[in-house]
Amino acid sequence: MADTERAVRHGQLLSDLLRADAPPSEIRWRLVELTRMQASVAECAGRVEYYSRMLAEGRSTAAAHAQSVLAELHTEGALASTDVVSLSRSVLARPEKKLVRTQLSWLDRAVRGEPGCASASVRVLAEAMETTADIALRARMARIITRQLRAADEPTRVECADAARAWELEERFPLPPRAPLARFTVASTASETVALYRRVTARHHDDWSLDERFLDAVIRFTYRDRDGLAVALGPAVDHEVPAAQQDSSWWQRQRQRRWCAGQPWSIRTLAAIATGALRYPPRGPSRSTPLTDRMAEWGTLALEGAVLPPFSLATPTFDNGGIDAAELVGRLREYAELGLRPGSADFAQALVRVMPTSHPEVPLMADALHSPEGTRLAAWLRGEQSDTEIDALPKYLSAALRGPPPNGRGYSSPLPAYQLPIPESQAAWMSWVDRDRLSRIVSLPGAKGPQVHRAVMTALVSEDARDRAVGVDALVTLAATDELRPDLLARALPVRAPTGRLASSLRDTRHALGAHRTWPLLAAILPVLFANNPTPGLPDLVAVAADCARKSGAQGDLLGLDAVLRRGGASRLTMAARALSVALSST
Repeated sequence: MADTERAVRHGQLLSDLLRADAPPSEIRWRLVELTRMQASVAECAGRVEYYSRMLAEGRSTAAAHAQSVLAELHTEGALASTDVVSLSRSVLARPEKKLVRTQLSWLDRAVRGEPGCASASVRVLAEAMETTADIALRARMARIITRQLRAADEPTRVECADAARAWELEERFPLPPRAPLARFTVASTASETVALYRRVTARHHDDWSLDERFLDAVIRFTYRDRDGLAVALGPAVDHEVPAAQQDSSWWQRQRQRRWCAGQPWSIRTLAAIATGALRYPPRGPSRSTPLTDRMAEWGTLALEGAVLPPFSLATPTFDNGGIDAAELVGRLREYAELGLRPGSADFAQALVRVMPTSHPEVPLMADALHSPEGTRLAAWLRGEQSDTEIDALPKYLSAALRGPPPNGRGYSSPLPAYQLPIPESQAAWMSWVDRDRLSRIVSLPGAKGPQVHRAVMTALVSEDARDRAVGVDALVTLAATDELRPDLLARALPVRAPTGRLASSLRDTRHALGAHRTWPLLAAILPVLFANNPTPGLPDLVAVAADCARKSGAQGDLLGLDAVLRRGGASRLTMAARALSVALSST
């Protein structure tokens, strides 16, 4: 290709790349052709205006190519550093982070090579920081401003010095509010109850809510319309129970008694009792659980012809298994109005499921019922339950509430999480990092004490990066609900804590929570680590602390830091400690 044709084609390609209406495919192919042309520095120098427009206004791929060409021109001396500063104003306003990062590096190199441009560069960077939302980019711009201010003129230093220090301070940002709790759905018709029965009995399942919903539906619909429930549910039950029809012959009664002798309390036997197909209690081996005990309690009443309750006290209000405190008070009030006493198993399960309340009138309403159950509920809501009260609960409940034996590892809770939605009790049984369970625990309403913080710390120092990520998410959740306790987190530090992993976790925490919320954690943790023998990862943790202290504007003394500084030397720990000391003493 002749030089004239080459120059014409070069100009055409640049014009096409600057077209705002050009489709992406055309941009892509024009860039391929332009790259293959391998235009020389002299050829590109004559078209700086085109490349500058492409960098400021072009599509991201075209802008990246123009940026590399112009950077080469600057390196070869064909583009002045003052022009690089001028170009940067429009480039730093672009949304593509990669382009902005590359431009910042280029601008920094240009000013280092020609310090006379420092004042103009600082002003361009200060403008860019006004419109840049990305925290990491803003921090990088602040560092460059601080460095370039040394070569800037006096008016620029006076004008931008305070701004540079202000940008070092990280802005506070709000945390997402806690999502509303999902409601526990119950069957609204007898036909839904039949559908639930078929789902529960069709195969083994791991959805605990099906059993709970079916028990709730059986109790409610038997009270409202037992004949209607029998008509709807009977065809699904009768074929499973010998002599299901009301046959009063001695032989049929004996046949059903023998069948019951081998049957446990289950969804099948409960349904058969509700429809009248089963006239004798199951006496087969049955594992005692909150669900089976509640089934047996209600089923015995139904077989004896006693007055049946209108609903179960222990039916959850929310999908996490918890019961709203005010709702439980209302249920007890309705029982009292009907002259009914709650079953012991049903009330015990409801008691450990009730969620704490911030409304002081709810315990007063429970006391006003003037019943033993109301008094017990009021004490429970106030946190006044005694050892005697806990011992009076069924064994599986009291054992779960008390937690595993001291120093006992490998024990598992006698109850699933949905039957005991108490954060501290669930966390006490965690002897290893269970990511799903930890996420659920920190989202539960209720006090988050030493056991929850121990479980979070175990995740933060885990060898598995996925565990550490869940630990950071748990810190965010606790901070969003104002339940994060730095002192409890520090107290949960393991002996010879792997501080390198902890540094990695808290570095991620700073990005998620911000320096203002992360610094109190480090201020509580570091004195504990300083008092012990230094571990290899401690310098990294102190470096994270220095960064958080600087960005949060923290001031004051940190216990144990002076002792580290007195050791002297040029170790990584000493250097990081000096940086932390400077950050804490700066004004």
